[in-house]
Order: sequence, then C-alpha cells, then structure tokens
Amino acid sequence: MKKIISGLLASSVFFGTLSTVSAEPEIRILIDGQNQKYDQPPVKINDRVLVPLRDIFEALGATIEWNHGTQTVTATKGSNQIVLQIGSWFADINGSLIKLDEKARLINDRTMVPVRFVSEALGAKVDWDEGNQSVQIHTRRSAADTNELNSLTYQQAFEKARFKSVSLKNAKADITRTEKLREKAANAVIYTPTIGEDPRATAALLGLQSADISWQSAKKQYEVTLDSIAYKVKEAYNKVLQAQEKKKFAEKYLQNADSQARLFSLKYENGLVSQIEYNQKNTEYTVAKKNLEAASKALDDAYLNLNQLLGLPIDTKMTLTDVPEMKKVDIKDLDVYANRLVSESPSVWMAEQQVKLNQNKLNLFTFNDASNPETYETTKILLDKSTNTVVDTKDQLTKLVKSSYYTIKQLEDQYDVLQDKFQEAKQLRAVTQVKFDRGMAIEDEVMAAQLNVEQIKQQMLELTTQHELMVMVLEKPWVYSVK
Repeated sequence: MKKIISGLLASSVFFGTLSTVSAEPEIRILIDGQNQKYDQPPVKINDRVLVPLRDIFEALGATIEWNHGTQTVTATKGSNQIVLQIGSWFADINGSLIKLDEKARLINDRTMVPVRFVSEALGAKVDWDEGNQSVQIHTRRSAADTNELNSLTYQQAFEKARFKSVSLKNAKADITRTEKLREKAANAVIYTPTIGEDPRATAALLGLQSADISWQSAKKQYEVTLDSIAYKVKEAYNKVLQAQEKKKFAEKYLQNADSQARLFSLKYENGLVSQIEYNQKNTEYTVAKKNLEAASKALDDAYLNLNQLLGLPIDTKMTLTDVPEMKKVDIKDLDVYANRLVSESPSVWMAEQQVKLNQNKLNLFTFNDASNPETYETTKILLDKSTNTVVDTKDQLTKLVKSSYYTIKQLEDQYDVLQDKFQEAKQLRAVTQVKFDRGMAIEDEVMAAQLNVEQIKQQMLELTTQHELMVMVLEKPWVYSVK
C-alpha cells in the first residue's frame, strides 16, 4: 500500500495533471504591439500558450538550427543559446537545464514551443491578457532598465579606474615635481669636480645624480601604478563574475532543497518517511536558504568593491561581459624568461641606480669635508648594502617568476581534470534527462545531475580566474608586491 501511495505522490508532485488542449477563442500574440500571424495558430495546453517555434524565435531576433535526427532546435541570440528537444520537459539555456511548464511538441507537423519560456529566455517581458486572450511580448527596455543593465568590458573598467585613481594622479604629479627638482639641481652644478677637490661642487654633482634618479624613478613608478591598477581591476572584475556564479548555484541548490522538503513533507504526512528524515530535509532547506543569502551578500560586496575602484555609484550593477578563458602558458626556457623580466623590473632598476649613486659618493668622497656626516668607511658600507639589495631583489623576483609559472601549470592540470569531470557530468545529466522524459526518473534526479554540472562549472571558473591573475603576475611580477 505504501508503494502505491508513494507512486501517487511522486506523480502528483513531479508530473502534474494530464495534458489537455483547450478549445478556446483564438489566441493573439503581440510583439511590441504588433499582431503576429502564424500558419499554425497558437494553442493553449494546460494553461500554457504554445506557438510555432521558427516564427517566434525569428520574430525575437534569434537564429535557429534544426537537427532532424535528434528532434532538437538550437536558438542563438547574442551570447544566449537555447536548446529545446521535442517531447522533453527540459531546456538547456547556456549550459543549464531549466524545467519547462509545458514541453515542446509537434502539432500538425509544426514544432510548438511555450511562448513565455522562449520569450523570457531571450530577454523579453511577457504579459497575459485574459480578457483579450492575448500574449503581450515586450522586447524594448525602458531607459532605467537599459542603464541598469549596461554592459562593461574589462578594458572599459580599467579606463574608469585609471581616470579615477588618486594614486595614478599623484604618480603623474611626482613626475612633474621631480623633473622640476632635477632642473634646479642641474642649475646648481657649475663644473664637474675631481676627487676631493671641492665639497660644494661634489655635493651639487651628487645632488644632480640623485635628482635624475628620482625623476626616472617617478616615471617608472607611474607605469608600476598603472600595472597595479590593471591587476586590481581584473581581480575585482573577476570576483564579481565568481560571486554571480556562486549565487546562481545557490539559487538552484535552494530550488532543489525546496522541492525535496515539499516532497518529504507529503511523504511524512502519509507515514512514508520518519520524522528524522523529514527534519533533515527541512534543515537542508534552511541551510540552502542561508547559503543563498550569504551568496547574495557576497555578490553585493563584490560589486561594491568594483564600483569603488571605478568611481561608480555604490548601488551600480553593470553587466560584465568579459568572461575569463583558460589560455595555457608554455615557456620554453624559464631561466631566460626570468632573466629578461629581472632586467625589465622597475624595482631592480631603482636598486641598481642606488648602487651607482653610492659608488659615485665613494668615488668623490672628500676626506676634509666637515659638513658630511658620513665617513669613507660608512659610505662604503652604504655601497655594500645597496649592492646586496640588488642581488636580493633579483633573487626574490626570479623566485616569484618561477613560482608563478609553477602555480600556473598546476592550475592548468587541475583544469584539465575538471574538464574531464565536466564532460562526464554532462553525459550523466543527458542520460538522466532522457530517463525522466521516458518516465524512468524523477525531476529531483535531473536536478541533482544539473547541480553537479553547475558545481563543476563554478570550480572551473574559479581556476580560470586564478590562472588569469597569475598570468598577470608572471608577465609583470612587480604588480604582486604593489598589490
């Protein structure tokens, strides 16, 4: 008896009532106020309006491909892709399975699809007018909606941060300031003294050399600041993308937990599960709800951080369009590569200039200059210290370059493993979907398979964003110390 009740419960929860086509007045479809005419009129099945597939997709600006062998249609509009299969209760939107209120089907040799699902999947708004028996589809967005959904590329984000950055403005001001100081120092040099000849002339010459180094350093610091901004923007930009994916996963996980909780509530009422099992599902639902709240908060924080970096209003939520891609790195000779970066490093250059300055101080040292607080021995110590700093800076930079490369290769290996798992998860999802369409599986099994796919996708995105940042460090390791 319990098995019979369980079967009835499952049927009521997951399959609903039998499909019925209602014989009602002609249904009108209006897109932005324009009445649509179809060879096969729209029909209402289980209170869901179905329309001819090709007509609705093309009217909404999508291109379609039909696979006769699999009875599958693929519609593409911009970055959105929708895959529908005749007779299936699920549609694939950009790699994610969505349960349909009514499945696509053949009517009079025409493929009919649910109009609300198709329209909303392509970004339109749908309203049902019961009095006029009409579906109102709105594809045009208001100005407020357009502003809210403005797209933002990484390059656009970088330019905004560059314009807003106080550090960059100060770095640019330092170039002007140090250039003026160098001009002043140059005017103070009357002639080039010999060793120990004239303390004031020596001080003037050393002052010019120091001022020149400061000026050149300011220009290099400007470039370092620019590279640092690029890194910080990429980091903040990617964190928003990661937070968005985590929120999407949390939403789907909550949806699945809610379905489980409702099912176990029905089973518990009919004595099919224990109170412990019932309580466990309710606890899982509560945890899933809290996880979604945390994911939403994390997304808000990620947007806030990005907005502050770009100088945007704190409540702005731009649509980020540049999704990171895994682009593998292959360096044939890591030692040669590291040596080249060491030679290009601003920090190494500055350390080397300090060595030159200290060497000149030693070369031009005046022994009878009472105004100089340094002795010959202490000046030599300064030279030794600055030389040691150069060696240490080069060593640390070389280690950073090599460790960055090794980390990158590890991330690439981990990504390859996840790719294999992702393909396996998609195959399992496809099999489970077919089983569901044939009445051999329940919706929760399909959702569990989908959650597995989504979780692996999320992990792949995290690896890709880490990889992208590490590549920036590999190419310009000085951004790591600045950040």
